[in-house]
Amino acid sequence: MRKWAILALILAAGVGLAASGTGSTPKVAVPSSPADLMQLKLTDPGRYQQITEGQSRQAPQPQPGQLDYARGPDADGYRYLDNRESGGPTYSWDSFYSTSQTGDDSYWAFDWGWNFTYRGASYTGAYVYCNGYITFGTVGTSYYPDTFPSTNNNPNMVAGFTYDLYCDGTGTLQYGTYGTAPNRKAVITWNNVRYYSTNGERFSFQLILNEADNSIVAQYATHSTSWQYYPNVRSGMQNSSGTVGLNYPNPEIANSRAVKYSKPSFQYNVGVTGISSPPSPCSLGTYTPAASVKNMGTSAQPSSFYVKYRATGAGTYTDSTLVPTGLAAGRETTITFTPWSIAAKGAYTVACSTKSAADSAHSDDKYTKVIKAGLTRVLFLTADYPPNVKMVADSLMNRFPDDFLIDTMDVGYYGTRGAPNVDTLLARKYRCVWTWANYGYTNSVACGESLARYLERNGGGCIVSPFESYDMGRFTSVYTPCNYPFNTYGTSSLGTVQLPGHKIMESVNSININYYGGSVNTLSHTTAYKVADFNTSYILAACNDTAGRRTALVDFWPTSGSYGYLSGDAWRLMRNAIIWASQNDDVGVTRLEAPTGIVDSGSSATPACSTFNFGNMTETYQVRMKIGATYNESTLVTSQAPGAYSYVTFPTWTPLARGNAAVSCSTLLAVDGRKANDKLTGTAFVRVQDVGVSALAVPLPGGSYKYDTIITP
Repeated sequence: MRKWAILALILAAGVGLAASGTGSTPKVAVPSSPADLMQLKLTDPGRYQQITEGQSRQAPQPQPGQLDYARGPDADGYRYLDNRESGGPTYSWDSFYSTSQTGDDSYWAFDWGWNFTYRGASYTGAYVYCNGYITFGTVGTSYYPDTFPSTNNNPNMVAGFTYDLYCDGTGTLQYGTYGTAPNRKAVITWNNVRYYSTNGERFSFQLILNEADNSIVAQYATHSTSWQYYPNVRSGMQNSSGTVGLNYPNPEIANSRAVKYSKPSFQYNVGVTGISSPPSPCSLGTYTPAASVKNMGTSAQPSSFYVKYRATGAGTYTDSTLVPTGLAAGRETTITFTPWSIAAKGAYTVACSTKSAADSAHSDDKYTKVIKAGLTRVLFLTADYPPNVKMVADSLMNRFPDDFLIDTMDVGYYGTRGAPNVDTLLARKYRCVWTWANYGYTNSVACGESLARYLERNGGGCIVSPFESYDMGRFTSVYTPCNYPFNTYGTSSLGTVQLPGHKIMESVNSININYYGGSVNTLSHTTAYKVADFNTSYILAACNDTAGRRTALVDFWPTSGSYGYLSGDAWRLMRNAIIWASQNDDVGVTRLEAPTGIVDSGSSATPACSTFNFGNMTETYQVRMKIGATYNESTLVTSQAPGAYSYVTFPTWTPLARGNAAVSCSTLLAVDGRKANDKLTGTAFVRVQDVGVSALAVPLPGGSYKYDTIITP
């Protein structure tokens, strides 16, 4: 039988010979003889792939960074189908919503409260944007995206119809969640929105997230003219690095179009969807590691399987747990492991993985997360627009990811609390509280009293910044470096630096800011001092650190929103101020090592104790040991790192007198902010061991005995 060299041409989408452009069929020149067999000519050869005999006829797989006009799967296993194709979704507009927003270039955090898996990670919410897209995990900034995937696009981005859009009131961004587990839905709808630069065009589209299969459906309702009005609008999705994703071509979008992005299912498929403990960032301490494991298959798991949790980096940890047979299809469960004590500051790479003999898909077996431990916890206590405050927190954490974990609390116009609870501030171990007001505190005096008590109970340091005038009672009168009001706004830059070596000015060479205090040039306390001025000679930064209670003034509005800006080294100055205010000098004696118990008179003993640096500063300090009324010696501890123990020894002690000897050991750090742990006391008992002959009993000295008498000496 004669073999012919056969040439086959298939679509890049891998679905027969149907064109994926505008629905037209590619033109084929049918060969008239065996010699011309399969010499096909297509009008758009760039969209097709040539395959010779013996090669696989599978659809081409997208490579990282390669434009993916195909329906997938991409490197993460995702594909899309629209409602014109077999297996595609049915167009059915979902009008549900519980929240409606308006704005330009604005975004909001939408927390739907149940786990949704996107590209191997589990999320209970996302950021939703006026500009037609959502992101998982991180805040996006770009609304003129490239074709997906692209490193120029936002990480973990899903775009319904992304461009510079405007939710102007006539058009709104609506979102909400409904349903019962495991079939809940999260719906995000851009309803009757328009392009920012064109008032006449109105259109509606939405993204629907489905708990049942972790799919995302994009639906396009109506456009007043054409969905192709701006050809650079993008629709699609990508991973966190912008290297893997799917692009739904703009020409395919039409009224009543539905596009489903999903990851195909398998009968047996278990995987790790998230690592919930320890959180990141986290403080040093002991945690119970926990991860979420989900049966993403269509059948119950037929056998038991192991889940392994492993951490490397600044320290190591490994443990495994056996999950019994029968994990139901679609069920997600939390797996816990033996306690893990994180003692060293730094980054830990944590990997959690499943190992099941029945598993048919392995791309989701392993979940990896970087945990940063030992970061300083900070609270932004404000009376300001919460999204602006969160933006400042996110900006600082993104710029200095190894330094801070920042929470926010509103106690003003938008908030419900008049003052923070001091016990809560201490329990959450905030090392710095930064406070400013835009709309005025609900109760500024009560708020200031809480901050004063926080300082006095050695909670940490405070920073105060201006916008509107306010008086915070005892916090203002006792602790802040300068009095109020702050009521001059305008643009300013760095002027004279009085203390160039101060921590706040470290690597700060220039700043340009808008909305600054600008009316303060006099310190209000004799213990306060200037660090730097603006070019207007008004105070830029000042400090007051009496008795270890650190308070700083940073005299500009920290937010950088639509009508305020920070540039130059202003962000670094903010970071430095937090570090300065957070500095905690705290060392103490943790154990009396010697002498303890019973010691013998006349012996030589080496007194010793253990000390610990409870603070966050490297410390050098004296330690004093006292024993009884005669021993009083000191030893120098040098460069003790935060979180480190030191075994401290003293000159030899020779006990003599019998009886109890009082023992005390104390750290002598002059700037110690917490004296309660500085000293330990105890008792040692001096035992005298001294025996001798006091008398001769038998035979008696000088006595006489008969011959052959038996006596017992």
